[in-house]
Amino acid sequence: MLRRLLPTLLVFGGGFLALVWGLATLQSIFARERDQARAGVRARRTALRQYARQALREDLGRELTGARPVLKKGLADPLVDDRRLLLIDQSEQLLPRPVRYRPGKLTPAKTLYLKLRDPNGRPTSTEPGSPWDQRLKLRRRFMNAVIARDTSEVEATFRDLLTHRASFVITSTRDLPYMLALIGFFNGRSKPDPDLMRRLLREGFTLGRGQRMRSLQRSLLVQRARFSAPDFAFLRERLGALCRATGVTHDDFLSQADAQAQPPLVIPRGLTGSALILGGRYFVQAEGPTLRGVKVDLHRMLAQITDRMRHLRLLTPQDQITARSPPPGEPTAVQPVAGFALKVESGRWKRLHRDISRRYRLKTLLTTISGLLALVIVILAVVFQHRKHRYLELKSDFVASVSHELRTPLASIRLLAETLERRTSGLENVREYPGRIVRDVDGLTFLVENILSFNRLDKGRWVIRPRTVRLDELMEGMAEDLEVATAAQVDVREGDLEGVTLQGDPELVRLLLSNLGRNGCLYNNRDPVVLTFDAAKRGDKLVISVTDNGVGIPVGEREKIFGEFYRPKDPTGRGVRGSGLGLAMCRRIMTLHGGAIRIADTGPEGTTFELEFPQES
Repeated sequence: MLRRLLPTLLVFGGGFLALVWGLATLQSIFARERDQARAGVRARRTALRQYARQALREDLGRELTGARPVLKKGLADPLVDDRRLLLIDQSEQLLPRPVRYRPGKLTPAKTLYLKLRDPNGRPTSTEPGSPWDQRLKLRRRFMNAVIARDTSEVEATFRDLLTHRASFVITSTRDLPYMLALIGFFNGRSKPDPDLMRRLLREGFTLGRGQRMRSLQRSLLVQRARFSAPDFAFLRERLGALCRATGVTHDDFLSQADAQAQPPLVIPRGLTGSALILGGRYFVQAEGPTLRGVKVDLHRMLAQITDRMRHLRLLTPQDQITARSPPPGEPTAVQPVAGFALKVESGRWKRLHRDISRRYRLKTLLTTISGLLALVIVILAVVFQHRKHRYLELKSDFVASVSHELRTPLASIRLLAETLERRTSGLENVREYPGRIVRDVDGLTFLVENILSFNRLDKGRWVIRPRTVRLDELMEGMAEDLEVATAAQVDVREGDLEGVTLQGDPELVRLLLSNLGRNGCLYNNRDPVVLTFDAAKRGDKLVISVTDNGVGIPVGEREKIFGEFYRPKDPTGRGVRGSGLGLAMCRRIMTLHGGAIRIADTGPEGTTFELEFPQES
């Protein structure tokens, strides 16, 4: 068989290998197309990120350029809002000014202020003739002039006081309480000149020789670190009340004075060029030892860049430019603007990737299906070729078997006939010859009948004529019909069949039972052969069981025995005759009746077949 199939296997195997190679090449082309499409999407995203990064760099540069004048002004003026500014020089943070206080809760400035404000208070100096001692003497002159309402003396004393303040530096813990107490006393006893108060409290004085006297608002902010937190809060409140009483602007002073205490910013060392630091909150530019920067709202700037790119139709309304979060544990990481990590968030990219993957999977599926179909075709072709050759072999075996089965009884009939012809009827031993002739002829008749019946069933030429059939009547003469199948005695036993009926073709049903009985006789090595026919109702079905005491059916052949031309191995060793069509014909008869045949039980003690016939309700 294998030699006959070898050319077919070579042809189809070579064709299948060529097809597999072609499909593999096609799949690699699909994979390259997928990778190229993905690379194209990545290139578009990269181009958009580069455009957004360049736009961010320009916007940040404009922000810093616009902040430079404010940086210069904020360095000189403590009233300037420095919360957005950053200025580091020689590793020292100048802006925003670190908010620090002297440790502790003592309030020497408050105590001094209360003593200086009271006209009867007599603060003393431990250093006679010192600038502070001179300042206390000027206080007594000024207060006496205010109380006496001597305007000229007030003006002269105040002028001497300003000159002395410009000429001698007194520690701010004394100077500021001194000035606040004196001006408060003056404002409480008279109506000082508003311009004088404005310059004294807010704007400052320009003295001779280009000297500049800082205002009290600026002095208190600059000297903050010299006071304890309670002392500074007290002086801030006194100065604020004085500004309100004299109508001097002081909102920006209060804003700066109310800043919470905080240490200097932790600035990474070794910065060069421009970068975003402190989690993207500041944009800085290093210029030698000086670092200038400005606080930025990165989210707002990226939203503006997104709007501009949408206006240019580079982005869809659903797209968004966002910044990548700094790595965990590195909130102060330096992020150079040239390589700042941006993301283009868009459902469009996900849809494009899904479409690319979906097309690739579809192509892969089609390729796989093509390969599987080709494999199925090859397998079917080989199977059909195998079946063709097998069919031819079975046909040849069938013809040989039928020829043999026909030749043997015919030869026996001829021999027995010649013997009868030579002998006379008076001899005793002649009596068995006629019986043997009849048995062989009956066996031959049954075989020919089976072949003809199967041929009619196979060609669909048997028109079933169902009617009510009584099983007990159908079983009449069954034992005599089966005696020709074996030399042993046949014992046919009927169960409770009396009155049991079914709807079927009587001829086919009898042929069905005869074939099952004949198989029970052929595959049997016992004497007598016992065949039991019984029937029982199971729901809406009538089940007829046929049980023999034969040799049983091996496990591997229990489904094969219902095939056409299949004859199992002869376990009796006696050479079982037959065409191999009996059980195949039984299955077809049951199919015509809408029923089924199965092996209910089998073993060395015998086999039981069950026939299920549908019953009309």
